[in-house]
Amino acid sequence: MSRAKKLTESMSVSEKVDAKISKEIEALAKKDFHRGIVAPAQSKPFMDILKKHSGGKMGDSIPFLDVYLKSFNAEQRKVTDAELKKRGF
Repeated sequence: MSRAKKLTESMSVSEKVDAKISKEIEALAKKDFHRGIVAPAQSKPFMDILKKHSGGKMGDSIPFLDVYLKSFNAEQRKVTDAELKKRGF
């Protein structure tokens, strides 16, 4: 498989997660950010979701990680932007 094809597939991996589970992961990631979690593996609830819903084979967790990290990073950006604005940047 070409590198470009792999990249294209990885860009849409979050679409492979059920919508209900995706919403749960998004909410959890935001909560984890505020709890000081710095890596998905530190979140027991997230790891429990992976155990329950991913297939257990190499690469099965990637779509779940994609959803988690996008939400986590969006929350981090939101908080950081608000803090910078408050400080006049």
